[in-house]
Amino acid sequence: RTQSMRTLTVILLAPVGLAAAAPLRGQVAPLRGQVALVTGASRGIGKGIAVELGRAGATVYVTGRTLRAGGSDLTIEETALAVTAAGGDGRCIQCDHANDDDVKRVFRTLREEQGRLDILVNNAFSTEVARRGSFRDKFWLQGGAMWDGIATVGLRGHYICACEATPLMIDSGGGLMVHISSFGGAAYTFNV
Repeated sequence: RTQSMRTLTVILLAPVGLAAAAPLRGQVAPLRGQVALVTGASRGIGKGIAVELGRAGATVYVTGRTLRAGGSDLTIEETALAVTAAGGDGRCIQCDHANDDDVKRVFRTLREEQGRLDILVNNAFSTEVARRGSFRDKFWLQGGAMWDGIATVGLRGHYICACEATPLMIDSGGGLMVHISSFGGAAYTFNV
């Protein structure tokens, strides 16, 4: 397990080339037999991490709200296909991470299909409420809806996933949790 975690660190720090991601040729897939979950993986860094975990041989479950969208590559279905093309086993589960029942269903599926979870990458985040307003508006004008819209999927959603993942990881003999944050966690970004 220690070697796999060391390898994962290297993989996650490697440049992500989604279009060029190909299976590891002539190398042992260091994460073969490992099960990973990447939340919010329909696009961006979540998709990149999922594809790279697949390239390393993992079975990678990806979640997000957009399962299919006519011709769009910004879906979890497309991400799962990219994971498989890269050498892993990509699987998608539609999930709104603001809905605890959806999140619990994801972990029930993991337990039923795999019986284990080795890697959790919490990446889901929503700016849906922010699209109706502005991050830069005075916070007292935004009210609670802005906070709830951002913190429910990001901060709270990551916590709920960690709570659901921990029993599976304990049963698997341990695991790795990675929580993706924005630069807003390290610097003044918004309006408070």
